[in-house]
Amino acid sequence: VCVPGAQLTEVVDEVNFKGKISVKIGPVTSKFNGEAKFDKLDADAREMVLSGAGTDTGGKGSASMTMSLALSEFEGGTLVKSSMKLSVTGKLAQFGARMIVAVNNKLFNQFTQSSIGVSTSLGFRVGQWSQMFMAYSYEETLVKELNPLFQDPNFLRFNPFLQDALALGSGGQRTVSKVTPTFLLNTVDHPIFPMSGKKYTVGIELAGLGGNTRFYKPIAEGIWFLQHAPRLSLGLRARGEFISPYGSSASLPIFSLLTMGGDFSLRGFDIRSIGPSDPATGLVIGGNKSLLFNAEYLIKIADPVRLLFFYDAGQVADFGQGFATDLFRTSTGIEFRFFMPVINVPVRLIYAWNPQREGILNDRFQLQEPTVFKFAMGASF
Repeated sequence: VCVPGAQLTEVVDEVNFKGKISVKIGPVTSKFNGEAKFDKLDADAREMVLSGAGTDTGGKGSASMTMSLALSEFEGGTLVKSSMKLSVTGKLAQFGARMIVAVNNKLFNQFTQSSIGVSTSLGFRVGQWSQMFMAYSYEETLVKELNPLFQDPNFLRFNPFLQDALALGSGGQRTVSKVTPTFLLNTVDHPIFPMSGKKYTVGIELAGLGGNTRFYKPIAEGIWFLQHAPRLSLGLRARGEFISPYGSSASLPIFSLLTMGGDFSLRGFDIRSIGPSDPATGLVIGGNKSLLFNAEYLIKIADPVRLLFFYDAGQVADFGQGFATDLFRTSTGIEFRFFMPVINVPVRLIYAWNPQREGILNDRFQLQEPTVFKFAMGASF
């Protein structure tokens, strides 16, 4: 979050900052020194609250503000709701609310982003237990009317996700045209509460033809359920992913990079909390290769109820780096899983202990807790 004329002077910690700003309203120019703080950063709810306060360097006034921002899905796109409460004293206040509001509105008009996209898929059977799928997706993002402030490298180095969203490396336009062939062999006996069978998935995402973002991303996964008693079964999963640019693409969009964490990979960690991070901000950006292993011991209590003991281990490595045994992050614990016909998905109550969690931050930018209790929906694998 920034405005023209603003300069960041100090990063106190992950949520507190110091800076200065110069604002011109009519014939009056005022310079402020102040502090800003993220009062709320909720990645799951996609909400943010930022507050700031400063004093005029000439000692003739002060200003404070609180701004909230919320993102939500809307008609296939993203709806952005923003509000600001601004308080000004001193000579700037003499020019009235109308001029201040007009300038405030101008500060918000930093850039315009538009996106369009389409996807389709086709599947057909190639054997008794095997299928072949072919999917295609196209997404075009165009950024225009960009304020020059967003091209300042001193600002962008503290905003890697904004820098990626602005597509500065591709002239403000990013086009991803991707085809994904996938082979699936599946003998698992039940889609929600499996007890026996196996499932193999092999696929590759190929982005290039018709777009300006080029990469390939192979994925391989094996799942096994080994039933050794009427009510007992052992579930195992191994998954590997790799992604790399090719041709004229020297880098990749952040959200195409690989991360881990969440109810479907490492259960005791938050989503996108595991992976290589940005050195300037500490934010997890992602890597280009990952390995994930899951084990579950399933106890069938009744038809719609299961008790599980689980162990998860995974690692994400960056470009030019290999996997290391001491960098695997692990989570283990117990899970109570039951089926609710009203919502037609399994409900999960998870208690997890995270033995290897060194350097991992949760979604509140605090060190990951050793134990967590979580509510989730859907099968783990």
